Amino acid sequence: MSTSSQPAPELHPNEVSDSSVTFLGIVAMMLFLSTVSVILRFVSRSLAVRFWWDDWVILAALVFSWGAAVCCVLIATVGAAGYHISTYPLWQIEVFLKIDLGLNILYNASVTSAKISILLFYRRMFPIQSSIRLWMRIMGGIVIAYFLAAVLGLVFSYNPVEAQWKFWLPHTNINIVAFWLTMGVINALIDVTILAIPQSRVWKLQMDTRRKILVSLVFLLGTFVCITSIIRIVFLYNIDLNDVTWSLTPSGIWTMIELNSSIICACLPVLPSLFKRKRVESSRRTISPESKTSHTRSLLKPRGNDSCDLELRPELGHHTSIEAIYDQRRQGRESYGPVHVRKDFIVE
Repeated sequence: MSTSSQPAPELHPNEVSDSSVTFLGIVAMMLFLSTVSVILRFVSRSLAVRFWWDDWVILAALVFSWGAAVCCVLIATVGAAGYHISTYPLWQIEVFLKIDLGLNILYNASVTSAKISILLFYRRMFPIQSSIRLWMRIMGGIVIAYFLAAVLGLVFSYNPVEAQWKFWLPHTNINIVAFWLTMGVINALIDVTILAIPQSRVWKLQMDTRRKILVSLVFLLGTFVCITSIIRIVFLYNIDLNDVTWSLTPSGIWTMIELNSSIICACLPVLPSLFKRKRVESSRRTISPESKTSHTRSLLKPRGNDSCDLELRPELGHHTSIEAIYDQRRQGRESYGPVHVRKDFIVE
């Protein structure tokens, strides 16, 4: 009499999976870049007049990003992500799902803070434009409403709430994947709208076409964030809720890429002023004492009949910075017409 034997069930190895190693490597790299970007931003702003609300809000976004990174480490180690759910004990599935909920909340807090920081930056750059101020208020309200909808939807998607991690309890729930996709699409649309807001104002500035293109490209650097948002939506669509511990890692990778990219892109328009200041200081050191007087006079060359109009020479140490224009303006040190430009003169 022959007997058929069932294969032994696969045992959970209880160690960091290969996919989690890749995940943590990408998280570490993106977190390093976003942290460096924020540090350079604060260095640049410390050399300017003062810090503003957009600086502190982007710092909050970085703090939330670090919190999300800690969740990633926990979900890869304690939660042991990257294996099929059938191999997990119930207690470990519960831990995994709790950490994942915290990660999603911190993700939304970070990307929302980055969006608010960009809007506050726009508000500082275009303080006299009533249409821009109106758009800032509208978009600010939309961003905050998005955040509340995302967080409340995540927390109360199951009834009772604890059924999110104790899935064996009797419960009711919304369509989770549909909710994730909807919020992902709204998030991408908000990013596109925020990027489009300053473009019309940039092309009305009184500067040459080359500078307009460069300034426009600086604001459009956030396009990468939009791309990562779209890629994340694709991976969210492919999540298998019946095997979430195995299928969640790819979308988690793009979640962290998008999160840190939004911080980096929010800092990029501020950073050029730091390097321009360094260039001015370097130019100052290279000028000999005998040439300082002639160098200063060459910078202050009258143009036309207007003795107050100055012809500035960038190659001799002058620089302009969009980010610095309104710092000077707020201090009442610039009043040369509708376009205010910061000027660094080497006068000793």
